[in-house]
Amino acid sequence: LLTSDAPSGYFCEGENVTFTATGGTRYEWYVGGAFTGDVGENLVTGLADGQEVKVHIFNANDCYSEQTITLSEASLTDLGTIAIADNTICYGEVPNQITGSAADGGGTVAVVVDDDNTPEYQWESSPNGVDFENIDGATTASYQPGALTQTTWFRRNVILSPDQCLQEGDELVIT
Repeated sequence: LLTSDAPSGYFCEGENVTFTATGGTRYEWYVGGAFTGDVGENLVTGLADGQEVKVHIFNANDCYSEQTITLSEASLTDLGTIAIADNTICYGEVPNQITGSAADGGGTVAVVVDDDNTPEYQWESSPNGVDFENIDGATTASYQPGALTQTTWFRRNVILSPDQCLQEGDELVIT
């Protein structure tokens, strides 16, 4: 028997998936048709969208049965957009609100929605456009930054189901 820890056959971008095979004395794992070199009950690996994982499950007589699983990467084609009326401010000023249009799907999975059937988001900020960190409590379509004392990048990620993946959205910078 071959199983994975990917809910409903989907995995998040960049995430490793754990596969488990049972019922044999040894195992041979293949990803995308290539032998991985793994021979134990478990395989932990990253995948590309639609990539097949196959295992040969050997019995005590060294005969094997073959099992496969193909998973899809959770993704959206329409993450919505973010914009700001004026992205230049003076030191210590509060910028305009960053407004966002709703993400409405179109990919392989659904957008996670809250009790009001509104998509869920996670805003992040960065001082350099590379090292982003979550902004606590910033989970709506639009975001109002506080006073800024340095150039700051903002990004709105969309939360996808079924695995609560974050799909990175557009960025903008306020200087």
